[in-house]
Parts: sequence; structure tokens; C-alpha cells
Amino acid sequence: MNDLVGSHSGKSDEERAASSVVVRFRLRGGDPPAIDDASVVRWNIARPLEAALVALGLDAARIAEREVGGLTVRESGGRRELVIGLKKPDDKVRALAADITDAPSPDATLSLRRVFAFDAGRREGIAPQLTSLEYVPTMGGFLVLTATAGTDNAFHGNTLWLVNNGQPNVARSYGTIGEGMKAGGLAVLGVKASGHQTEIKLLIAYDNDPHATRVPSRFQTALLVHPRD
Repeated sequence: MNDLVGSHSGKSDEERAASSVVVRFRLRGGDPPAIDDASVVRWNIARPLEAALVALGLDAARIAEREVGGLTVRESGGRRELVIGLKKPDDKVRALAADITDAPSPDATLSLRRVFAFDAGRREGIAPQLTSLEYVPTMGGFLVLTATAGTDNAFHGNTLWLVNNGQPNVARSYGTIGEGMKAGGLAVLGVKASGHQTEIKLLIAYDNDPHATRVPSRFQTALLVHPRD
């Protein structure tokens, strides 16, 4: 199994261009696990990300805000896609994807296309921002985590969403979680399908900016019960 690490930081085009890469690597067994150096591959996403947002019709001010919030992989119909969720621009909650079925060569520039973009509304005047996403095949779509935090580090709640394959413009909300904290990470720990429902065990991590808020970071597990069609 491969792991993915993303980097897209910096406040200027020059800073973003220097760090806008996706790193794929494989972990070797052992205690502790170690990265297999021969498996490390870097792919560039700086220019494709900007170009994809231009193609979607966003203005220059919105495009300048671009920031990656999460990564996942979708495998379906013999294809493998790297899906990149955007924290910003936050006018909508959106994700882009690159086809990596044929494993692009090291240092290749990935081509990105739109996967979904939905309007998450606003909470107390603040736009929710994507902080993590996971593709769950048994649910036929993406679980998306958004957080709503003001510039003053005031937290206005987090929402878990489901975006189904083939419905890129709408999302189902599972409600608000972790009031008073900022959700920053989502992982699927296990999936159990039985009868007319699917149970998904989740881990949710809260990055509460403790250096500024003095609220310690936390995590919790949750069981999501999803009815099957």
C-alpha cells in the first residue's frame, strides 16, 4: 500500500511553486515503520491547480487564495485517481482529480479536472472550509469534512458531508460535530456492510490551534451508520 503526502503552502506564487508537490511513498514493515526510499515519487501540482481554477471561471483574487486541504485516492472501473480537496478558495467546497492509473513518471506535472463543487452555505457569516476527505467505495462517494473558523480563531462548528459519485454539485450533510473545536483530519478505520446499512468507523482529529486558543488538540472515534439502497 502507498501513502500520500501533500504540500501546498506559501503566501506568494514563488513560495507556492517551490512547495506545491504531492509525494507518494511506500512504508516498509518494522517497528517503527520506515519509508522505502526507492518508492518515493514527487508530482507537481502548482501550475495545473492554477490552470484548473482558471478553467472553472474563478477570478484572480479567488485563485490567489488557493490552498490544499486534503488528499484521497478513488479507484473505480479500473481507473485510479488522486483526488485533491481544496481548503481555499472557499466560495464552494471543491475537489480536483488527476488520473494516476498508469503511475505518472517522477516529477511529472499532473493534469487536474473537477470532481465536485458544492455550496456549503455559511455558519454565522463564516464560509466552511474543506479540511479532509476520504473516498469510501461502499458508500459510492466521498466523505468530506469541513470546519468553520473565523480569523479570530473562534470556531463555529464542523460538518461531515457525503458527495455521491455522479452528483458533483450536491452533498448530504450528516450534521454538526465537535462544537467549539476545529476538525482538521478524517480517517476511515473500518467498514462493515450488513443488511440494509453500512457502518463506517471514523477517526476525527481536531486541530484547535492550541498556540493561540490554549484549547488542546484532540481526536475522537465515531460510528456512522449509512442506509444502503
